[in-house]
Amino acid sequence: MMNRDLKSISKLIEDVTRDIDGLVLDGDLYAIEAIVLAKKFESAAKHLKDSWEEDALLSTEVWKGQEFEGYTATQKDGARRYSFKHLDNWNTLNDQRKELESESKNAYLQFLNGNVIVDSDGVIVPQAEPVASKQSIVLTKNKY
Repeated sequence: MMNRDLKSISKLIEDVTRDIDGLVLDGDLYAIEAIVLAKKFESAAKHLKDSWEEDALLSTEVWKGQEFEGYTATQKDGARRYSFKHLDNWNTLNDQRKELESESKNAYLQFLNGNVIVDSDGVIVPQAEPVASKQSIVLTKNKY
């Protein structure tokens, strides 16, 4: 059985979210103001997760399969990562990759200024291909 407080807090979160959507749709709140509120929600959620995730991981086995407001608690290991930094050949090749990327990016930037870059053998350095990314909103908390 779910904790009554969890149910009421979950409902409060849903209600506040619906209210904010309604305020924006009705023109009583600017979309940017909704984004600021979302940022505050994210900050609060991160605080809760950072504060309690370790305790939750310790108790997940006890609650395994239990449903919490539409979520089921399980635990899984993180992804396996590999390090190659101890391999001399990898370090050499990685340094060469970084140099190639730098030269290629510089060739593109110089192309924008009407210049062509050639290497020591007189071969034109291939340009990097810029990849456009999605615009984002940056919110910086003011310090008073």
